Amino acid sequence: MINQFVKEKLEGLKLDECWDVHTHLLGDGASDSGIYIKESKGIESAKDLIRIKLFKHYTNSVNAPTDYSYRNHMARCAENAFDGFKALAFAFTGFHDEHGFENREASDFIIPNAWAKKASEYSKSLLYVASIHPLSETALQELECAKKDGALAIKWLPCAQNINPSNKRLISFYDKMSQLKLPLITHAGAEKAVNGALFDQSYGNPLHLRLPLECGVKVIIAHCASSGCDIDFENRDKKIESFELFSRLMNEKEYDGLIYGDISAIPQVNRCKWLPFLIENKDWHHKLLNGSDYPLPAIPVLFSLRWLNINGLISEKDVWNLQKLKKQNPLLFDFVLKRCLNHKGQKLSDEIFETKRVFDYHGE
Repeated sequence: MINQFVKEKLEGLKLDECWDVHTHLLGDGASDSGIYIKESKGIESAKDLIRIKLFKHYTNSVNAPTDYSYRNHMARCAENAFDGFKALAFAFTGFHDEHGFENREASDFIIPNAWAKKASEYSKSLLYVASIHPLSETALQELECAKKDGALAIKWLPCAQNINPSNKRLISFYDKMSQLKLPLITHAGAEKAVNGALFDQSYGNPLHLRLPLECGVKVIIAHCASSGCDIDFENRDKKIESFELFSRLMNEKEYDGLIYGDISAIPQVNRCKWLPFLIENKDWHHKLLNGSDYPLPAIPVLFSLRWLNINGLISEKDVWNLQKLKKQNPLLFDFVLKRCLNHKGQKLSDEIFETKRVFDYHGE
């Protein structure tokens, strides 16, 4: 049941158009889901064990198969947010070599398209996002199949999957994406949560995304590239913050209607310095999309409501209400937190939260 605090923060929104465009399906692979988790050793093994235990704890999965209980808890959070709310549930393809063959040894984890599709069938509040490696021999057929199965977008993490988005070998893939009206949701900037034996951080450079944009693909740049630095290979190879390169693309008029930034994870302690700029820059608001990067909002150390309060971005009253909401529903917490953000009397516009507009959707 939605309390008065939440009702006030939802006021004015077209609630059936408010989708979370960035949520992750996860698990430990100990079921028939098809999820793959790499076997790690030494310190990496300890880190992976901690990660799984955290996910189990914060998704009420301690005594159940993580794949199913994680999905079920994520679905409940979406269903109990508010009427009309939906979350885009991501598949995640593995590392592929230059010949398009999957290399599981170099993959951190894999979430099959079939499992993401099943999640969308399990709950009407979850929507299917496929993940297809563009170098796969069957990539174009996989795109056709994903669209037929109801996929609303394609998800990439280039640095962990061995995808250089500016590789001209991908043009036919981009052309097919544009034809099928499948947006690309892709990470940009530094990546620290996912590893891989052949991890290439440089593939997260926002400038690599010019090629899909020029091919007419809608590109949703995760987290607005709000972490890390990249080489500005358009300007004497200077190393500058990834957000500045993202900003260059966002400000180019020829990409209007194609380029978007999702604001998932930006209230986190490692990214929140960009919040005042994003709140104040109204010219971008029609290009920004709300997302949570679930399950990260459930993990306490990543958010500091107190810091946001001290820096004038949320009120003292909001801190108390948000802390209570976070324990009840981390998906709704993330949404309402962003509705609370305020900088010098300005807030994030309603259109940032009404994200359905970007997708080719013909469901309920």
